[in-house]
Formats: sequence, structure tokens, C-alpha cells
Amino acid sequence: MPIEELSRLVRSMGIHQDEIALATGVTQPHVSRVLSGGVSPTAKAYRRICAYVVSRKSPISTLRVAQNQELVSAIASIWDGSEEQARALGAVIRSLAPLLTLYKTGDPK
Repeated sequence: MPIEELSRLVRSMGIHQDEIALATGVTQPHVSRVLSGGVSPTAKAYRRICAYVVSRKSPISTLRVAQNQELVSAIASIWDGSEEQARALGAVIRSLAPLLTLYKTGDPK
């Protein structure tokens, strides 16, 4: 994805740089450099940010999640039901977004 398209998508979706940083493990200043074109599109951080933004572009329905017994079982086994822990688990799950690209492409990096 070209840098200009990535930046435009981030703005149009209202995604904040802090959210991208938390989800990808890339610092917010580095996210800013990526989105402003100051980082090569072949850089690892650029690929991680792209993967996260693309994953946000195609949300999965609540019904589909609820019907996935493996996911429901995994969450139920570790979630104490609190809002605080729900936010923490959400952040952990979002931080895994870069792995989705690796999984789909078979890239072992």
C-alpha cells in the first residue's frame, strides 16, 4: 500500500497514532514518521502499521465472534469480567494484528 493511501486511510477511519503505536509496538513518533513518508515502505514498522490499519478496515461482526467457540473459550478462561481487563485484553489482541499479515503470507519474519 502506498504511503499516501495508508495516511489517507488512517485519517478517514479516525485512527489515532497512539492507538496504532499501542497495537503495533511501534513508538508514536515513529508512527508519525511512517505516516508522513519519512520511513521506507519496506521497513518492518511500515508493514506492521499497514497490517493493523487493514485489519481495522474489515471489522468482524459480534455474532461471528460469539459463534467462534475456540475464541469464546479462550477469552472466558482468562477474562475476569471487568471493564479494565476487557480493555487490556482488547489491546493485547489488537497488538497481534501484525501477525495476521505474516500468517496470510507465510512470511516467517
